[in-house]
Amino acid sequence: KKLAEYLSPMLEIMTIGLNLCRVTFNMFMWRDPYLSFWVLLFFVFLFLILLVFPWQLFFFFCGIVLVGPQNWILFIKKGKIESKITETSEQSKNQPNRDNSSD
Repeated sequence: KKLAEYLSPMLEIMTIGLNLCRVTFNMFMWRDPYLSFWVLLFFVFLFLILLVFPWQLFFFFCGIVLVGPQNWILFIKKGKIESKITETSEQSKNQPNRDNSSD
C-alpha cells in the first residue's frame, strides 16, 4: 500500500509519455488522418514562410545585437574602471601608513 503511494505519480508521468509516443506514431503513420492533415499543412506553411524569410538581414541584426558596438563601448568602460581601481590601489600603497600609535 505504501509502495503504491510512491509509484502512482511516476506511473501517471509514464502514461503521459506513452500517450505522446502513441500520438506521434499514429500521426506519422497516417492512422489519425485529421491530425496528420493539420500537421502536414502546418509544415507546408512553415516551409513557405521560412523559404522567403530574409535570413541575411535577420543574421545581420542578430550580429549587431550580439557582438555589436555596445560590447565595444562596454569593453572601453570596463578598461577605464579597472584603470581607476589600479590607480587608487597604487595611491594607497604610496601613502605613508598613518597610525595613531606613539612610539
